[in-house]
Amino acid sequence: MGFLGIAFFLILSPTSSFAPIADLAFEHRMYLPLATVVTLGVFGARAAILVLVRREPARRFLLATGLAIAVVLLMGRTAVRNTLYRSPTAMWANVVSVAPHNVRAHHNYGRQLAHHRQTAEAIHHFRKIIELKPDHVDARLDLATLLAREGKPDEAIEQFRRALALNPAVAAAHYNLGILLFRQGDLDAALAHFRTAAALKPEKAVYRDMLDGMQARAGNQPEAIGSPRI
Repeated sequence: MGFLGIAFFLILSPTSSFAPIADLAFEHRMYLPLATVVTLGVFGARAAILVLVRREPARRFLLATGLAIAVVLLMGRTAVRNTLYRSPTAMWANVVSVAPHNVRAHHNYGRQLAHHRQTAEAIHHFRKIIELKPDHVDARLDLATLLAREGKPDEAIEQFRRALALNPAVAAAHYNLGILLFRQGDLDAALAHFRTAAALKPEKAVYRDMLDGMQARAGNQPEAIGSPRI
C-alpha cells in the first residue's frame, strides 16, 4: 500500500507545479496515476472476498463475477465518454453542465455555439461569463460581435466600449466599434477608432484601407466606402 501511495504521487508529479494552473483536476493528468488506484481496488476486493468467503469455488465465482461486472461498466463508461470527444460542442456542453461556474467552459461552449450559428444560445453563455467575471474582455468582444450581427448595434457598441475600457490595445475591437459608429453616422468617432486600429496593427491591410476610405470621406473626396461588415 505504501508503494502504491508513493507511486501515485511520483507519476502525478511531472504534471504538477507550484505555479498556479488553470485546472486543479484535469482528467488526462490522472490516466497513469489511476493505475495505482485500480491496483489497490483489485487487491482490496480480493482481500475482502478471501476474508468473508470460506469456500474456494464461491471465492472464484465472486472474483470472476466482480471482474466481469467491472469490465462491462468501465467499457460502457468509456463508450459514453468517447461520444463526447467526437464533438467539441458536446464536450464543452458536458463541462458546463458539471461545472456551471467555470468561465472558460462557458466561453468555449459559447464560441462553439456561435460557430454553428446557434446565436441566441451563444449570447446567453457570453452574458453568463460577464456575470461571473465582469472583466472578461474576450467574452465582451464575442458578445458585442454577435449582438451586432443580430441587429442590436446599441448593445454591441456598449460592449465594445466596455471591452476597450478594460483593454484598449485590441485593434479588432476598435475596428468593429468604428464600423458600428460609422453606420450610426458618427463619422468623427468612427475615424478615431479606425486610426487606433491601424496604429495598433499597421500590417493589417483592411484596417489601413478603411482608414484611408474614412479620411477621404472626411475630406469630401470622391472615394467611396463600401458596406463594411463585422
